[in-house]
Amino acid sequence: MLTSSSAYFDPNYGAFVYAGASITVRYIRIDVVDSAGSFIEAGRLVAGVRTLFGNNFVPGSSRGWIDPSRKSRTEGGQTLVQRRPKARSFELSLDFVTATDWAATIETIDRDNGLTDDVLMILDEDSTNIARDTIWGQIVDLSPVAFTAIPDVYAKQYRLEERL
Repeated sequence: MLTSSSAYFDPNYGAFVYAGASITVRYIRIDVVDSAGSFIEAGRLVAGVRTLFGNNFVPGSSRGWIDPSRKSRTEGGQTLVQRRPKARSFELSLDFVTATDWAATIETIDRDNGLTDDVLMILDEDSTNIARDTIWGQIVDLSPVAFTAIPDVYAKQYRLEERL
């Protein structure tokens, strides 16, 4: 049983992320019970293929926040702020992508998801706060796959922005 006090849930990131073991099933049933709450708010459920790269992203990758709020000056000289929800962004550099990972993963993500379909990226599935280290978002731009000096090793960069 998973509870809201588990490591899979963090209200600061508004996410409950559980990357369970790989199984093959026809149906999934989820029972949500919260006897203390007046309502239960649920968002997206992802049940699908999980892919792990042979090599992880390299140093230099980054994460940050996007704040689309608008600031403007009034005639009286005050600053008027129109607050908007903030979103996270991840920039990943994969410098040691094998030919197998390129064909099975990179090519599939770029072809099938492109700039239009969502991607769930888990930076560290063993994290003590997996909600913080996971982003549900869209790829911002499709960078080309770069050939390296090492045969059958490629490089790829991804930039994702969280969908709210």
